[in-house]
Amino acid sequence: MNATIKRSTQQARRYCLVYDSCAVDDVSMGIFDPDHWGQMANRHDEGRGSVWFITDVDRHWVLKHYLRGGLFKDLLTDRYLFTGFDRSRMIREFDMLCEMKRRSLPVPRPIAAMAVRSGPLFYRGAMITERLQNSTSLASLISCEEVSDQMWFDVGSTIGQFHGASVLHRDLNVTNILRRGGDWYLIDFDKCCFVGGGATTRWRQDNLSRFQRSIRKLSKETNQSLDQKQWRVFKEGYESALAASQTDSGSVV
Repeated sequence: MNATIKRSTQQARRYCLVYDSCAVDDVSMGIFDPDHWGQMANRHDEGRGSVWFITDVDRHWVLKHYLRGGLFKDLLTDRYLFTGFDRSRMIREFDMLCEMKRRSLPVPRPIAAMAVRSGPLFYRGAMITERLQNSTSLASLISCEEVSDQMWFDVGSTIGQFHGASVLHRDLNVTNILRRGGDWYLIDFDKCCFVGGGATTRWRQDNLSRFQRSIRKLSKETNQSLDQKQWRVFKEGYESALAASQTDSGSVV
């Protein structure tokens, strides 16, 4: 797939659709409907809902519809308060992925996203991204006891690279980190953001603590724990990548 991303937009009163015109040239609301793809779309259950893997000769994509969590998940299900298309969750995630790709961070390529009004107050939406074929989540690798010290170093280095670029992944956990070959990726950037330069660095430690809690939660389910040596190796990779990114940006480490 072409490495260049060209953001294009279709917008009307009731909907906004953004897409990478280098990856897809025939865009309509229909591409966000699994039935549009027929047998090319296969449902995959994960997290609080489902995604669809869209596969043919030229496409290896993931289609997800945004669903609510928390207190309002049963009442509103897939609807969010509308305050403008540019502030909708799916358009913001699409644009964040575009910027991270521009910065050469290891994330899936965004293909298209849409937000559509649902009555006078709400909107709902969906997104299509590149599918990272032949990848395995860190959660699966931990469960199978297949994470070496070098891999923990590389996971730490990957997260340090994102933190060095001021990326706050609000759901940093072992299921949102994928390994493909020798490379690591982060996925699922809903509600994520770039942290402003005036913020303290406390957010980084809080983010690492969230990640560590996800490891502990998995450990209770699988009896596979992360020992102190492995966490130390992880932190070595993290600190190394963080320092390198700050040096490259001209910051004082």
